[in-house]
Amino acid sequence: DTSNVVKTYSDAIKTVDIAKITVGKPESLWIALAKVYEDNNDSETNAGIDNAIQVFENAIVVAFRKVEQLARAWCSYAEFLLRQSKFDDALMLMQKGVLKQSKRKRIDNL
Repeated sequence: DTSNVVKTYSDAIKTVDIAKITVGKPESLWIALAKVYEDNNDSETNAGIDNAIQVFENAIVVAFRKVEQLARAWCSYAEFLLRQSKFDDALMLMQKGVLKQSKRKRIDNL
């Protein structure tokens, strides 16, 4: 049941203390949850796509311990956008991803 899978991933994301994880790929929780939403999208409302975007937006601001974990979240988000044929959005996301955080905040406020 999709709702149970979503609840399990959501609970895991809320429960996990990123600062204490020393092994594994914690970013995979957000990526997998977004994939569940994408795979179970309602083509009439696109609610799954909208939910996946929100999950990725949350993932890219997480203070992961390793830069590789954050980079994987950003790249997975861009790959998702490409699968949705949102090419301009994927390009803008990657441009935003390589900016310093202070500049990124200014772009978000536009």
